[in-house]
Amino acid sequence: MNFLNNMKLSLKLTVGFGFVLLLTVFISLIAINSLRSSLSVADLVHSLVDQSYARVNASTIKSSEMNSSISFYLSPGNQTDKARQDLETDIKEALNLAGQLNLPQYKVATDKIAALTQNFADNYQNAIVPLIEAGKPFDALAFYLDQMQPVATEIASIHSSIGKDLISDISEEVDVLRDTTALLIVIGCTIGAIILGGLTAFFTSRYITHCLSHLCQIAGRISQNDLTVEIPVYSKDEFGELATMMRTMRNNLSESVSLVIDVSNKLRDEIMVMNKSSQDVVDAAKTAESQTVTVAAAADEMVSTTADIARNCESAAAVSDDSKHITLMGMDVVRATVDQIRDQSERTNQDALKIQALADQTQKIGFIVGTIDEIAAQTNLLALNAAIEAARAGEAGRGFAVVADEVRALASRTTKSTQEISSMVSQIQNDANVATQSMESSVSNMNTVAEKAGELETSLNSVLDKVNAVNTQITQIATAAEEQTTATSEISTNMQGITTATQIVFDKSQSAIATTEKSVVSIRDLVENLSKFKLHDPNAAN
Repeated sequence: MNFLNNMKLSLKLTVGFGFVLLLTVFISLIAINSLRSSLSVADLVHSLVDQSYARVNASTIKSSEMNSSISFYLSPGNQTDKARQDLETDIKEALNLAGQLNLPQYKVATDKIAALTQNFADNYQNAIVPLIEAGKPFDALAFYLDQMQPVATEIASIHSSIGKDLISDISEEVDVLRDTTALLIVIGCTIGAIILGGLTAFFTSRYITHCLSHLCQIAGRISQNDLTVEIPVYSKDEFGELATMMRTMRNNLSESVSLVIDVSNKLRDEIMVMNKSSQDVVDAAKTAESQTVTVAAAADEMVSTTADIARNCESAAAVSDDSKHITLMGMDVVRATVDQIRDQSERTNQDALKIQALADQTQKIGFIVGTIDEIAAQTNLLALNAAIEAARAGEAGRGFAVVADEVRALASRTTKSTQEISSMVSQIQNDANVATQSMESSVSNMNTVAEKAGELETSLNSVLDKVNAVNTQITQIATAAEEQTTATSEISTNMQGITTATQIVFDKSQSAIATTEKSVVSIRDLVENLSKFKLHDPNAAN
């Protein structure tokens, strides 16, 4: 019994029902083996009946039909083509079926049937057919009765013998199914499994019920605040572990109740101290509330001052922006003036180049006029020589002398005109040189003015940078003033919130004082309720 008490409940159930399961498996194996034997016999019987016996029976019937057909064909007056065709068809089918018998256990008999059937067919083809064609039906009938009828009789006898052997084999296989040994074993094992399962279930349920009843009684006493109940442990199975856990639970619960009582008493004292502290918090909250009101008023005044500073900074920023715009406009005017001066300087340079080109052309004209003057002098000399030659010619050269005088007069006017042109060209060259020098001086002055205007633009850029820097500083001051205003407003708002929170703290502290007083009463009631427990002595055995 000690061995059983030390076993786990799961092991007890496993051992008890394991025997039942083993018997069930044994029964199942026997049943499966019997079923497999039955199936094997059934397959064999099916093979013998549906294959072997069916082929033997078909061959027997066809051999009989073959013998009947030849008897009918050899009867007087029946030698017709249809009767002959039917006979030959039966012979072919009989040969085919005899060849398909192929029964390994009756190989000698089936081979003999095939040989006799082939002998029957050969006798018909080699003896009967020639006699019929020769018009000797009675000789053919006599040959059949003497040679072929015994063969047909032997074929039928062999078929009958094989059929009887097959029926005998089938009967022997069926007799195997009639063996009741396996059935008796299955019945005996089933009865044993039922008895063993019933006994296992009875004793197991009885043991479980007894253990649960005992543990329920212990749990009932614990539920009635009796923590002094003894909890014995009789076994090492799950119920023994449960009893051990209940004993531990009882001890822990007893210790916890004792601890709760001690802690409750200490908590009551600490709550009284906390009540005094809450009263101090109430007094401090009143003082803080009055101080926060003063700070909030100062913050509101600071908000007003920083707002004025922000507005003044905004005005200064507006003036700085106007100065910036005016400076930008001046820079645009100076930049446009510089561009115009540079454009005019470029055009003056181009005009100077054109005047210089004109002076170059007048110089070329002077060269051409000199050439014309030289030609006129030469012409005048030639005209003078012509006049001299005409005078020498006398009356005959008078007309030529007149022409020579005209040519000389023309040459003289040409010389005078070229001198006037040369004087004018020289004057033009002098004027062009003076104009070129004047334009070069103007271009130099314009470049100087443009450089000064560029310096003015640089100065204006410097002024603009200073204005931008001042504007940036004013903007930063305004932003800082606005941020200061926002921060001061937040301080004022927060101080108002602190005032409200201080009031709330005051109210909550009053409520906390009332709550702590109620908690003291509740703890006193808790200690009184816990005093109802009968506590277990830790030094006791159980």
